[in-house]
Formats: sequence, structure tokens, C-alpha cells
Amino acid sequence: MKHTIATLTLLGAALSAHAQVQFTNGNKLLRFFNGSEVEVTYAMGCVIAVVDTQSGTTVCVPESTEVGQITDVVKRELTRLPEYRHMDADVMVRSILKATYPCASKKRTPGGTSL
Repeated sequence: MKHTIATLTLLGAALSAHAQVQFTNGNKLLRFFNGSEVEVTYAMGCVIAVVDTQSGTTVCVPESTEVGQITDVVKRELTRLPEYRHMDADVMVRSILKATYPCASKKRTPGGTSL
């Protein structure tokens, strides 16, 4: 019974975190990146949540990559692609990270990120 309660608690926390990212679009995420320290921390958390859920499947970030580097890439692409910022933040972040840190053996050229 304790195991079931613990599992349901963790599942609820995970779904809650996903729902928060899902209801944040690219415009809001970019505003958070340019906002207060609390908002920047929230934006970074959104990005890292996507990295954690996609790591090894669609996104393969090199071990030596720092969190700030990953979030810088996402912020740059959100700024560069205003026509897509109405999309859910998790969709945008996943697309950006997949293009920047693909798991396939082929490497993209610098500056070649696209949605």
C-alpha cells in the first residue's frame, strides 16, 4: 500500500510539472527568461524538465554541456523564431533541443537549428 501511494504521489507530481509546461507557450517562456530571478529559474526548470523526459530518446545532450548552455540555446531560438512562439512551450523546447542535440549519428552544422 505504501508503494502504491508513493507511486501515485510521484505520478501526480510529474503530471503537474508537465501540465505547467504545457500551458506555457513560447511567448510566456521567453518573457520568463527575460524576467525576474524567480521567472528565469522557472524557465530554466521548464527546459530541464523537457531534457530529463527526452534524454536518450529524442535528445542526446553531451555530458559536458552545462544547464546554462542548454537554456541559452532555447532562449536564442525562441527569440529567433517568433512565428512559432504561440506553440506550447514543451513542444517548442523539445523541437529546439532535438535539432540541437540529436541522438542520431549525424551531427547538424552550427546555426542549422530549425523547427
